[in-house]
Amino acid sequence: MKAFLRDYPQAAPTFDEWRLAIDQLLRDSASPQGIAWRERNETWKLLEADGPGAFADQLWRRSDGIPVLLEGAGFTDDLQNARFVHLVADALLDRLGRELSRGLAPTSPAAQRVVAMAVGAGQFPYPSLRTKLPGALLGPYVDRDPDEAGRKWLERLFLDYYGDPRIDTSRWFGVDERHRGVMHRWLVRQSLEAFFRVLDGTADKRHWDARRAFWGKYFDAGVVVQAWVVFGLDAYRIATGRLNMDGRQFGTVHGEQDQSKSVLLMQIRGPRGSVDIAEWSHMGRCRGWPSGGSGAPQFYRRRYDGWDLRGEAPLEQTHYAGGSWMPKVREWIGLQTGLRV
Repeated sequence: MKAFLRDYPQAAPTFDEWRLAIDQLLRDSASPQGIAWRERNETWKLLEADGPGAFADQLWRRSDGIPVLLEGAGFTDDLQNARFVHLVADALLDRLGRELSRGLAPTSPAAQRVVAMAVGAGQFPYPSLRTKLPGALLGPYVDRDPDEAGRKWLERLFLDYYGDPRIDTSRWFGVDERHRGVMHRWLVRQSLEAFFRVLDGTADKRHWDARRAFWGKYFDAGVVVQAWVVFGLDAYRIATGRLNMDGRQFGTVHGEQDQSKSVLLMQIRGPRGSVDIAEWSHMGRCRGWPSGGSGAPQFYRRRYDGWDLRGEAPLEQTHYAGGSWMPKVREWIGLQTGLRV
């Protein structure tokens, strides 16, 4: 029985013969070990035609921690890494993905139990789960989003275990591009939200409300494909302190007399090309470059000097009162990208 579960030879032409013969041996056994495995099999249906699937369905319905249930089903010591258990974990993630697609919240107890099993004590106990987990948790949200609490929980989970896909893709290797794209989309939106939230406490609303509405239209249109917030040191302390934001997701700008000044870097893409935008807070100008052009700032650095973000630019626009700057910026972006937003 232990050898069968360890190797679980589903592809063997004699698989069903082994399964049924072992089941009969357990029924006939009078030894303590034989009786123990017979009882486990009767409880958990380990020798069903799809034993891992049947076992996974039962684990899903239970409220106890999955590692505890696995131990109770006999998967201890040399069976902790049995192929049967790998297949059970795969089946649980498949079930999780289906349930999330049907509306289950990522923060629900059932989802949390499966994720806790998948990530183990800080690392994946079964290597195949590293590439399978994003499909289960992010696949249901390729075309929609979970509720805010679920999105924020998923963002933190993947930042902790996979890192920011905009900065380092090494831990995302092998993950379906569509699933990585979900995380990328959320982080772009998060950058905008974080910038607005901190600027509410550090910038004059008369200077920023119009800009919030203007750039928000580009975000809502889905044409902002990169975004990175560079906070002044005072603004960074507000973000990571009072507002409890994750400092890994922002850069900082140094050498500024006003340390609350911040910058939102954006890349906007249209049918004819893309542009890089540096939108300064407070009384700072908006600057724009064809993407990657001379003077354009680099995205996703941790530290910038002010001059890194003030390179000579084809677009340098002061934010005049009354919004007269908006048509000029919109026209320049449209000429470069073919967008009409």
